[in-house]
Amino acid sequence: MKKSLLILLGTALALGLLTCQRPGKLKWQCELGDEVRTPVIGKDGTIYVTAVDNFLYAISRSGKVKWKYKIEYGVHAPAIDAKGTIYVAANDKNLYAFTPKGELKWKFKTKGMAFTPAFGSEVTIYFGSFDLYLYEVTPKGELKWKYRTGDFIATTPAIGVDGTIYVSSEDNCIYALTPDGKRKWRYWTRNWVRASPAIGMDGTIYCGSRDGYLYALSPSGELKWKFKTDYEIWSSCAVAKDGTIYFGSADNNLYALTPEGEVKWQYETKGDVNIGPTIGSDGTIYFGSPDHNVYALDPSGKLKWTYEADGEIYSSLALADDGTIYFGADDKNLYAITSKSKGLALSSWPKYRHDNRNSGNIRTR
Repeated sequence: MKKSLLILLGTALALGLLTCQRPGKLKWQCELGDEVRTPVIGKDGTIYVTAVDNFLYAISRSGKVKWKYKIEYGVHAPAIDAKGTIYVAANDKNLYAFTPKGELKWKFKTKGMAFTPAFGSEVTIYFGSFDLYLYEVTPKGELKWKYRTGDFIATTPAIGVDGTIYVSSEDNCIYALTPDGKRKWRYWTRNWVRASPAIGMDGTIYCGSRDGYLYALSPSGELKWKFKTDYEIWSSCAVAKDGTIYFGSADNNLYALTPEGEVKWQYETKGDVNIGPTIGSDGTIYFGSPDHNVYALDPSGKLKWTYEADGEIYSSLALADDGTIYFGADDKNLYAITSKSKGLALSSWPKYRHDNRNSGNIRTR
């Protein structure tokens, strides 16, 4: 009798372990106070995420809330610098800086809604605001400089190998600034630009516009090519090791383009694809959609699997080194699901805002 029970117990345990190892399976979900935004992952594996209830949450790898901090109004997705400080921009016009224990270090006030920062050398912080300015502040929250564009900045900058800051604005332009805040060039599109730029291995800047085009610009600001989709582009790009550019459009498709701007394939979902995809170490492309699904595609555009959440997904996906995928949905949950990818692809720009810290810097690894 005991032997039979042990065999049954061992079989059940083996089946459970096998299920957990299969890709696209739920590990856990953690209910928070409202719609959950794009998560980031700290060095110790802690997941930091904001929700529409205006809290910044710290979640353990097992899905338990470690701490939370209430912010006045309208929080955006967090970012983590190289020293572990967590930054949250908010519609209350402030950029906040927190310790990993949830203690407020400082806040910096602008004159408009603030948006998620990117990080330069020596942990300098760059972020935009609805007051039309791009700001650089120090790790102590002190202003170094600000640069005025022609309209709202509602995106995260991207930082190139040489420290150039690329940022888009609702004045229809993509800007390149020097590390000391001088304009190198700007490129005009035909509509607002609310997509964050991405950078290829050769320095090409990829950025979509509400005019429906994806633009490929040289580091000197010259148009290399542009690709037309059937509707607006809000999605950032991800760039694979072979140079393939993946991005979404509000026409419900995820696109794959060659480095020359030719379409390789497109994959249609049942909802807008407005958040940038994530590329795994094995080349798998992951992205979420308001149709409730996380999709996993192989590099040829073939569907590998889907995971259906209980709410619409407007979150980009973070992909940990153990293969766990974290994302938020509008059902108030942070999800953790399995994958076979052991972390991000070793490419120039493997996900939205570059990496699991949302650093926005091509040099971050």
